[in-house]
Amino acid sequence: MTTKTAWLAPFTHPTPERLEAWFEREAAAGWQPDELGDMSAIRLRMRKTKASQVRYVVDPQQRVDEDYIATYQDAGWQYVGELSSLHVWRRRYRDERPEAFTDSASRRARNRRLAWVTGAVGALALVGMVIRVGLGVAGIGASSEDWVLEAGVLALIGLPLVAVTAVLLRRRDAA
Repeated sequence: MTTKTAWLAPFTHPTPERLEAWFEREAAAGWQPDELGDMSAIRLRMRKTKASQVRYVVDPQQRVDEDYIATYQDAGWQYVGELSSLHVWRRRYRDERPEAFTDSASRRARNRRLAWVTGAVGALALVGMVIRVGLGVAGIGASSEDWVLEAGVLALIGLPLVAVTAVLLRRRDAA
């Protein structure tokens, strides 16, 4: 069996819509995720299959119950697994692309929730960066010579999160 690894897929495709589109492009090229587990957000293993049209749904849910899973399965969806709190479903199709059980209002609400979280964490990281730069320039702290590295790491965390927030908010306003 031929396999390949996709590194950091949920981070390189940061919104559910982008991750769904990526999964669907991979399926069209003949690549399907084997199974999703605890480490799949970092290292996602894909196996070579026959190229096919597959609709993927990435549904961020903190808590799921039996009704949630049964509803999708009764409608013909296959549960692929969970990437952190992102539940991934798939369904093969031939003609018309099947719709998920989410309407535009629930997608907007989901994007608003994700924007709140990513925006808050990104803003905190950037505030930490500014504070670290200020302390480093002033020479305050036990590791005052490492302030550039520490501020850089905080920027690498904060800037992508703020960018994801901007994308989510733009989608919300456009919808």
